Amino acid sequence: MRLVRLWLVCTCAAVLFLPAHVTSWGRQNAGEAWAQSFGGSLDGQPGARENALGGAGVALIGDPSDAVWWNPAALGFARTASGQVTHGFANEQSPWPLSTRDDNASGAIPLGSLGGIGFCLTDLSYPSYHSQIDYSYFRPSYLLRGGSVGLHFFSNLAVGATVKWIQIELRPYDIVSETFGADLGALYRVPLDRGSLSFGMNVQNLGPDVTLYGEDEKSPLNRNLKVGAAMDLPTRLGDRFVVGGIAVLDFNQSLVIDEFRTWNGGVEGYAGYSNFARLALRVGYYDDRLQDSSDLTFGLGARVMGLTIDAAWVPQAFASEKDRVLKLTAGLHFGKRPMPA
Repeated sequence: MRLVRLWLVCTCAAVLFLPAHVTSWGRQNAGEAWAQSFGGSLDGQPGARENALGGAGVALIGDPSDAVWWNPAALGFARTASGQVTHGFANEQSPWPLSTRDDNASGAIPLGSLGGIGFCLTDLSYPSYHSQIDYSYFRPSYLLRGGSVGLHFFSNLAVGATVKWIQIELRPYDIVSETFGADLGALYRVPLDRGSLSFGMNVQNLGPDVTLYGEDEKSPLNRNLKVGAAMDLPTRLGDRFVVGGIAVLDFNQSLVIDEFRTWNGGVEGYAGYSNFARLALRVGYYDDRLQDSSDLTFGLGARVMGLTIDAAWVPQAFASEKDRVLKLTAGLHFGKRPMPA
């Protein structure tokens, strides 16, 4: 319990201290418009499961390949090797589609009692965007490659880090910019009499600014702080059947624009038979006051032996309520899954 209290104190201090100080540092290097236009695209969230839960997942302990983006510290609890791919299907006729290409691939390998390692590859390509600088149109695309490591300390504490190489390309200007970033995460798991409670924290996209049109025109990466909690409450029906629910809640604070913060949360109900099969239904909600965007998210998932299929329906930014993005994730797991999902 001392570690739990210490985590809460550090989290509160980070939420109060970092936005006021790191944000001012980021503003000295670039304006808010640049941060929203370029750096914010690094926040494209992979994983249909987390998207269906309102975009919350920093404290989830489950599929280790999800951990590479959401919280590398979760690799410290990795007990199975896994891989997954996510693709987003957007309506290109909406005012601001999610993207014309939204692909992510990730994988994880356990390292026994030490923890685990992982990798990720993200490819985002947006439709033509109207520039507020010279009133022309350009098409941004983003390519991100990353490697992660999570280390298991004590019995319930893990820490992790992700290093990213980021490439941004603007067409038709043929401008290519490269930089690197890093995520730093921590995850603490509290065993309960029935189930588990976990707390997570992840500081994302630490690194130098992106240089686009010269040294005088830079854009900061979308540096942000995510903190959250997750609770898993399973109920066993005999030796092999299990039903239960998972509740998650995240808070995301930008370290570049202090007005940008979101609340994300959701619940999942599941039923499973041993390690053979599992079905899940999910609903979530996100709240983004800066962009006046709040809405529900929905999803479902199925796992048969080592194959997992997840789907999520999430609203598109700046689009009508009827325009939704379908995200599909297909994953493969090797071995048993003793940790909570």
